[in-house]
Amino acid sequence: MNLIRDAKQRLPISRLWKQLGLPGNATPGKSIRSPFREDRKASFCIHPSDQGWIDFGTGETGDQINLVQRHFGYDMRQAIRKFLELAGTSVTFIQPQAPQTRPERPNCSFRLGTETEIRQLADLRGLSAEAVQAAQDYGLLRFGTHRDEPAWFVTDKTAINAQARRLDGKIWGSSEDGLKAITVSGSKASWPLGTEEAKGFKKVALVEGGPDLLAAFAAIQAEGKNDVAVVAMLGAAHKLPLLALPFLANKRIRIFSHSDTAGLKAGERWSAQLMELGCDVDAFSFPRLKTFSGDEIKDLNDFLRIHPDHFELMKIKHEVMP
Repeated sequence: MNLIRDAKQRLPISRLWKQLGLPGNATPGKSIRSPFREDRKASFCIHPSDQGWIDFGTGETGDQINLVQRHFGYDMRQAIRKFLELAGTSVTFIQPQAPQTRPERPNCSFRLGTETEIRQLADLRGLSAEAVQAAQDYGLLRFGTHRDEPAWFVTDKTAINAQARRLDGKIWGSSEDGLKAITVSGSKASWPLGTEEAKGFKKVALVEGGPDLLAAFAAIQAEGKNDVAVVAMLGAAHKLPLLALPFLANKRIRIFSHSDTAGLKAGERWSAQLMELGCDVDAFSFPRLKTFSGDEIKDLNDFLRIHPDHFELMKIKHEVMP
């Protein structure tokens, strides 16, 4: 039994807020004025799960225990004991909790790719080996095996999210119901890869999917814009999660969503979220563009193979990255 986890379920943020006598009505999924500082714009947000909070004014995040800690000025040990008391848990016999570790992912181990694997992936995606190497050096690309097949993974230093694709370019499973990409077991698929890595950058390329993540590094190299961070959303259905937003606030961000219905809607959704954070946002579109082989351009990876005539028509030269 995990006493802290069970106590959090019994006493969510909204109830704890009232119990502490904090001002205002804390509603999950909505913002309220911070009780810890002068806050004119109601920038203290309660997570929809009612199990966490974020202060957009300071970038701080936390849970029930952190809220107690801030309210009383306690250290962490004192805050834990107080929270358990408030949740109606006896603390007399509490034993130190072992650190919680992430479950081991079956049939999946990350590692750096060999020169051969780097070149194989570069050929598969139509990119230079240097661009693929740059993605690996940055920390968003790893190699290994998944389901007993050689694979390449997009992930980041948090290991919150990871997605696997076969290194031979084939799908996972049968031809009828197979998938190009599989979210690794234990992952939070909505987490934007590269979020924490982007913290020290002023400019960000926000892309959709693993192939466009690699393509972004190719565009950065082509334009010499090493001051641009790459962040990838692995799926158009996801919103930017609450806890990722402080890392992206007040930045110059260009969105590269796919040019299908789901991608365009996702781009609009992400743009609205980012503008609320004070970001300077625009979107890179691919209207009626063709590759040199005549195929319609649907994403950033396709765009790197744009027909020269279309490239001139756009009059963008080498200004793809923000």
